[in-house]
Amino acid sequence: MTGRGAAGAPPQRPVTPLDPSLESRPVPSRRTVQPQAYGPGAAADTRDSMRPFPELEATADPTAFDASGPYASSETGYHSNSDDVRRLLKHIHDGETVRWREDEQITPNPTWGYYVFLTSYTPATREKLTRALENLCDVQTHTINAEYTLPVFADEAIKRFQLDLIDDKSTLEDATDDRIRAEFRAIIRGLDLTDDETVIPPPARNLVCLVLDEAAIAMLSGLKLPKDLQRVLTELESKTIKAVEIRWERPQRSRSSYRGIGRVSVNGLLRLYNLMTSNNGYMEDLHPLNGVP
Repeated sequence: MTGRGAAGAPPQRPVTPLDPSLESRPVPSRRTVQPQAYGPGAAADTRDSMRPFPELEATADPTAFDASGPYASSETGYHSNSDDVRRLLKHIHDGETVRWREDEQITPNPTWGYYVFLTSYTPATREKLTRALENLCDVQTHTINAEYTLPVFADEAIKRFQLDLIDDKSTLEDATDDRIRAEFRAIIRGLDLTDDETVIPPPARNLVCLVLDEAAIAMLSGLKLPKDLQRVLTELESKTIKAVEIRWERPQRSRSSYRGIGRVSVNGLLRLYNLMTSNNGYMEDLHPLNGVP
């Protein structure tokens, strides 16, 4: 990883200019959208069954830890500070107590996941889109079940996963990364999460979005998930989708090759979420991202 301000960085180089279509077809500062929700967190009865983090902690049983899991080989027993799934749920809980506005408390989102921007609208894409999104959700279930965690945390994290699809052909068909970032910013600003629209608060849902083009949808719709969890994890690491960071600003010159995008493995979404939520993270710190963070 090169990271921001890495020592020994190469000389500054010119950066390609911003997508010129953003001047001829500008994106408004704010947008209000109604995404199509996918995943367990989108189910009508899911939120009623969600359990608060303190309750999960109180009922967590370390003796229920499965020491045979693929992430457990280097550990002896269960240690909560090594549990990424517990950390995810703690991030959600902590976010429920943070105030980003002075005038009112925003109702927190109890799910975790990402906005997904659709950029291909061919008949083949339309035919495969639902299966692709369902498979991406299924991957998260398989991944979490194989994580170094306890069943009570795994069940809750699976229940809370949700993808929010932005499906707008007139705006997003064949959209560039610059336009996707601009649209993402407009949507997050439209949520009125903060008094200062230049401040984009965590969690990762507000900081990174996913992009599905025709190739990504074809890949996702064709995923087969074998019962062997270790085999699943190995095979899925090479299956990646584009991730776009909301905060990146295009400079005129830069020493870094980072351009505000990365590629994350389909089974790396939980880890990316944790990393981007922790300490108000920046995806550039993970550059070059091409797999599981």
